[in-house]
Amino acid sequence: MKVVKKEHEAREVVEQGLSRQEAAELLGVKASLLANWAVFGRGPAFRKLAPGRRGKVVYLRSELLEWL
Repeated sequence: MKVVKKEHEAREVVEQGLSRQEAAELLGVKASLLANWAVFGRGPAFRKLAPGRRGKVVYLRSELLEWL
């Protein structure tokens, strides 16, 4: 997991990023499974746009495809 700290980086990630639901659909799994993987440090890389439990999570398509 990487927390996005710089504004320009956050804007780029938001523009290119997929929500957890969109990433799950691309991978053919449930969004809850991606969330569980994230808790245990498994699964594809993701970015948090804000710290804490409620911070939005996004996945980059290129990293998802590479993870497959």
